[in-house]
Amino acid sequence: SVRELEERFEKLQRANRRNRLLVTLVFLMAVVASWAGAVPGDKVPEVIRAHSFEVVDEQGRVRIALHNAGSGPQLGLVNRDGIEVVTIMGTRKFGAIATYDGQGGPLVRIGNTASGSGAVIISQGTTGHQLVTLMGNKNGGEVRVIAGRESGRPVCVLRCDANGDGVVGIFDHKFRGRLLKPTE
Repeated sequence: SVRELEERFEKLQRANRRNRLLVTLVFLMAVVASWAGAVPGDKVPEVIRAHSFEVVDEQGRVRIALHNAGSGPQLGLVNRDGIEVVTIMGTRKFGAIATYDGQGGPLVRIGNTASGSGAVIISQGTTGHQLVTLMGNKNGGEVRVIAGRESGRPVCVLRCDANGDGVVGIFDHKFRGRLLKPTE
């Protein structure tokens, strides 16, 4: 239902705010920790340059990794089991923040589409099946509720058509159904 979609979207927005806050706090803690080790009078460099940067825990396990991958910069936050649970990445044409469950299964990805509009993809963790996508298209916004199966077929689509009118599509698991327009 629309109410369920609104609730899921609100949960997604809260999770996004928490993830951004977490990444900012971790980065600031790393900077403060480096400053705390400095002795007054030590010369502090204006810029630190490296190909990668890692923050490790007491056992030497990487918990935060910042590096320049072949396609662009990437920041990863790793849980105590060594599994990356948050990734921030960027390339020349693409940027995204992705979260994963404790087994590495995708949960939420916030980024952009190939056409340059924003996108949010909610997935089902370890199965990796997409459940909901929110994105822009050439006519406006689009929301897809997807069957949590390998088919990945949408069972409900809300979007704008070329005239700027709303369209609702309702389908069964075999993608049989119909599109409803305001004039129908």
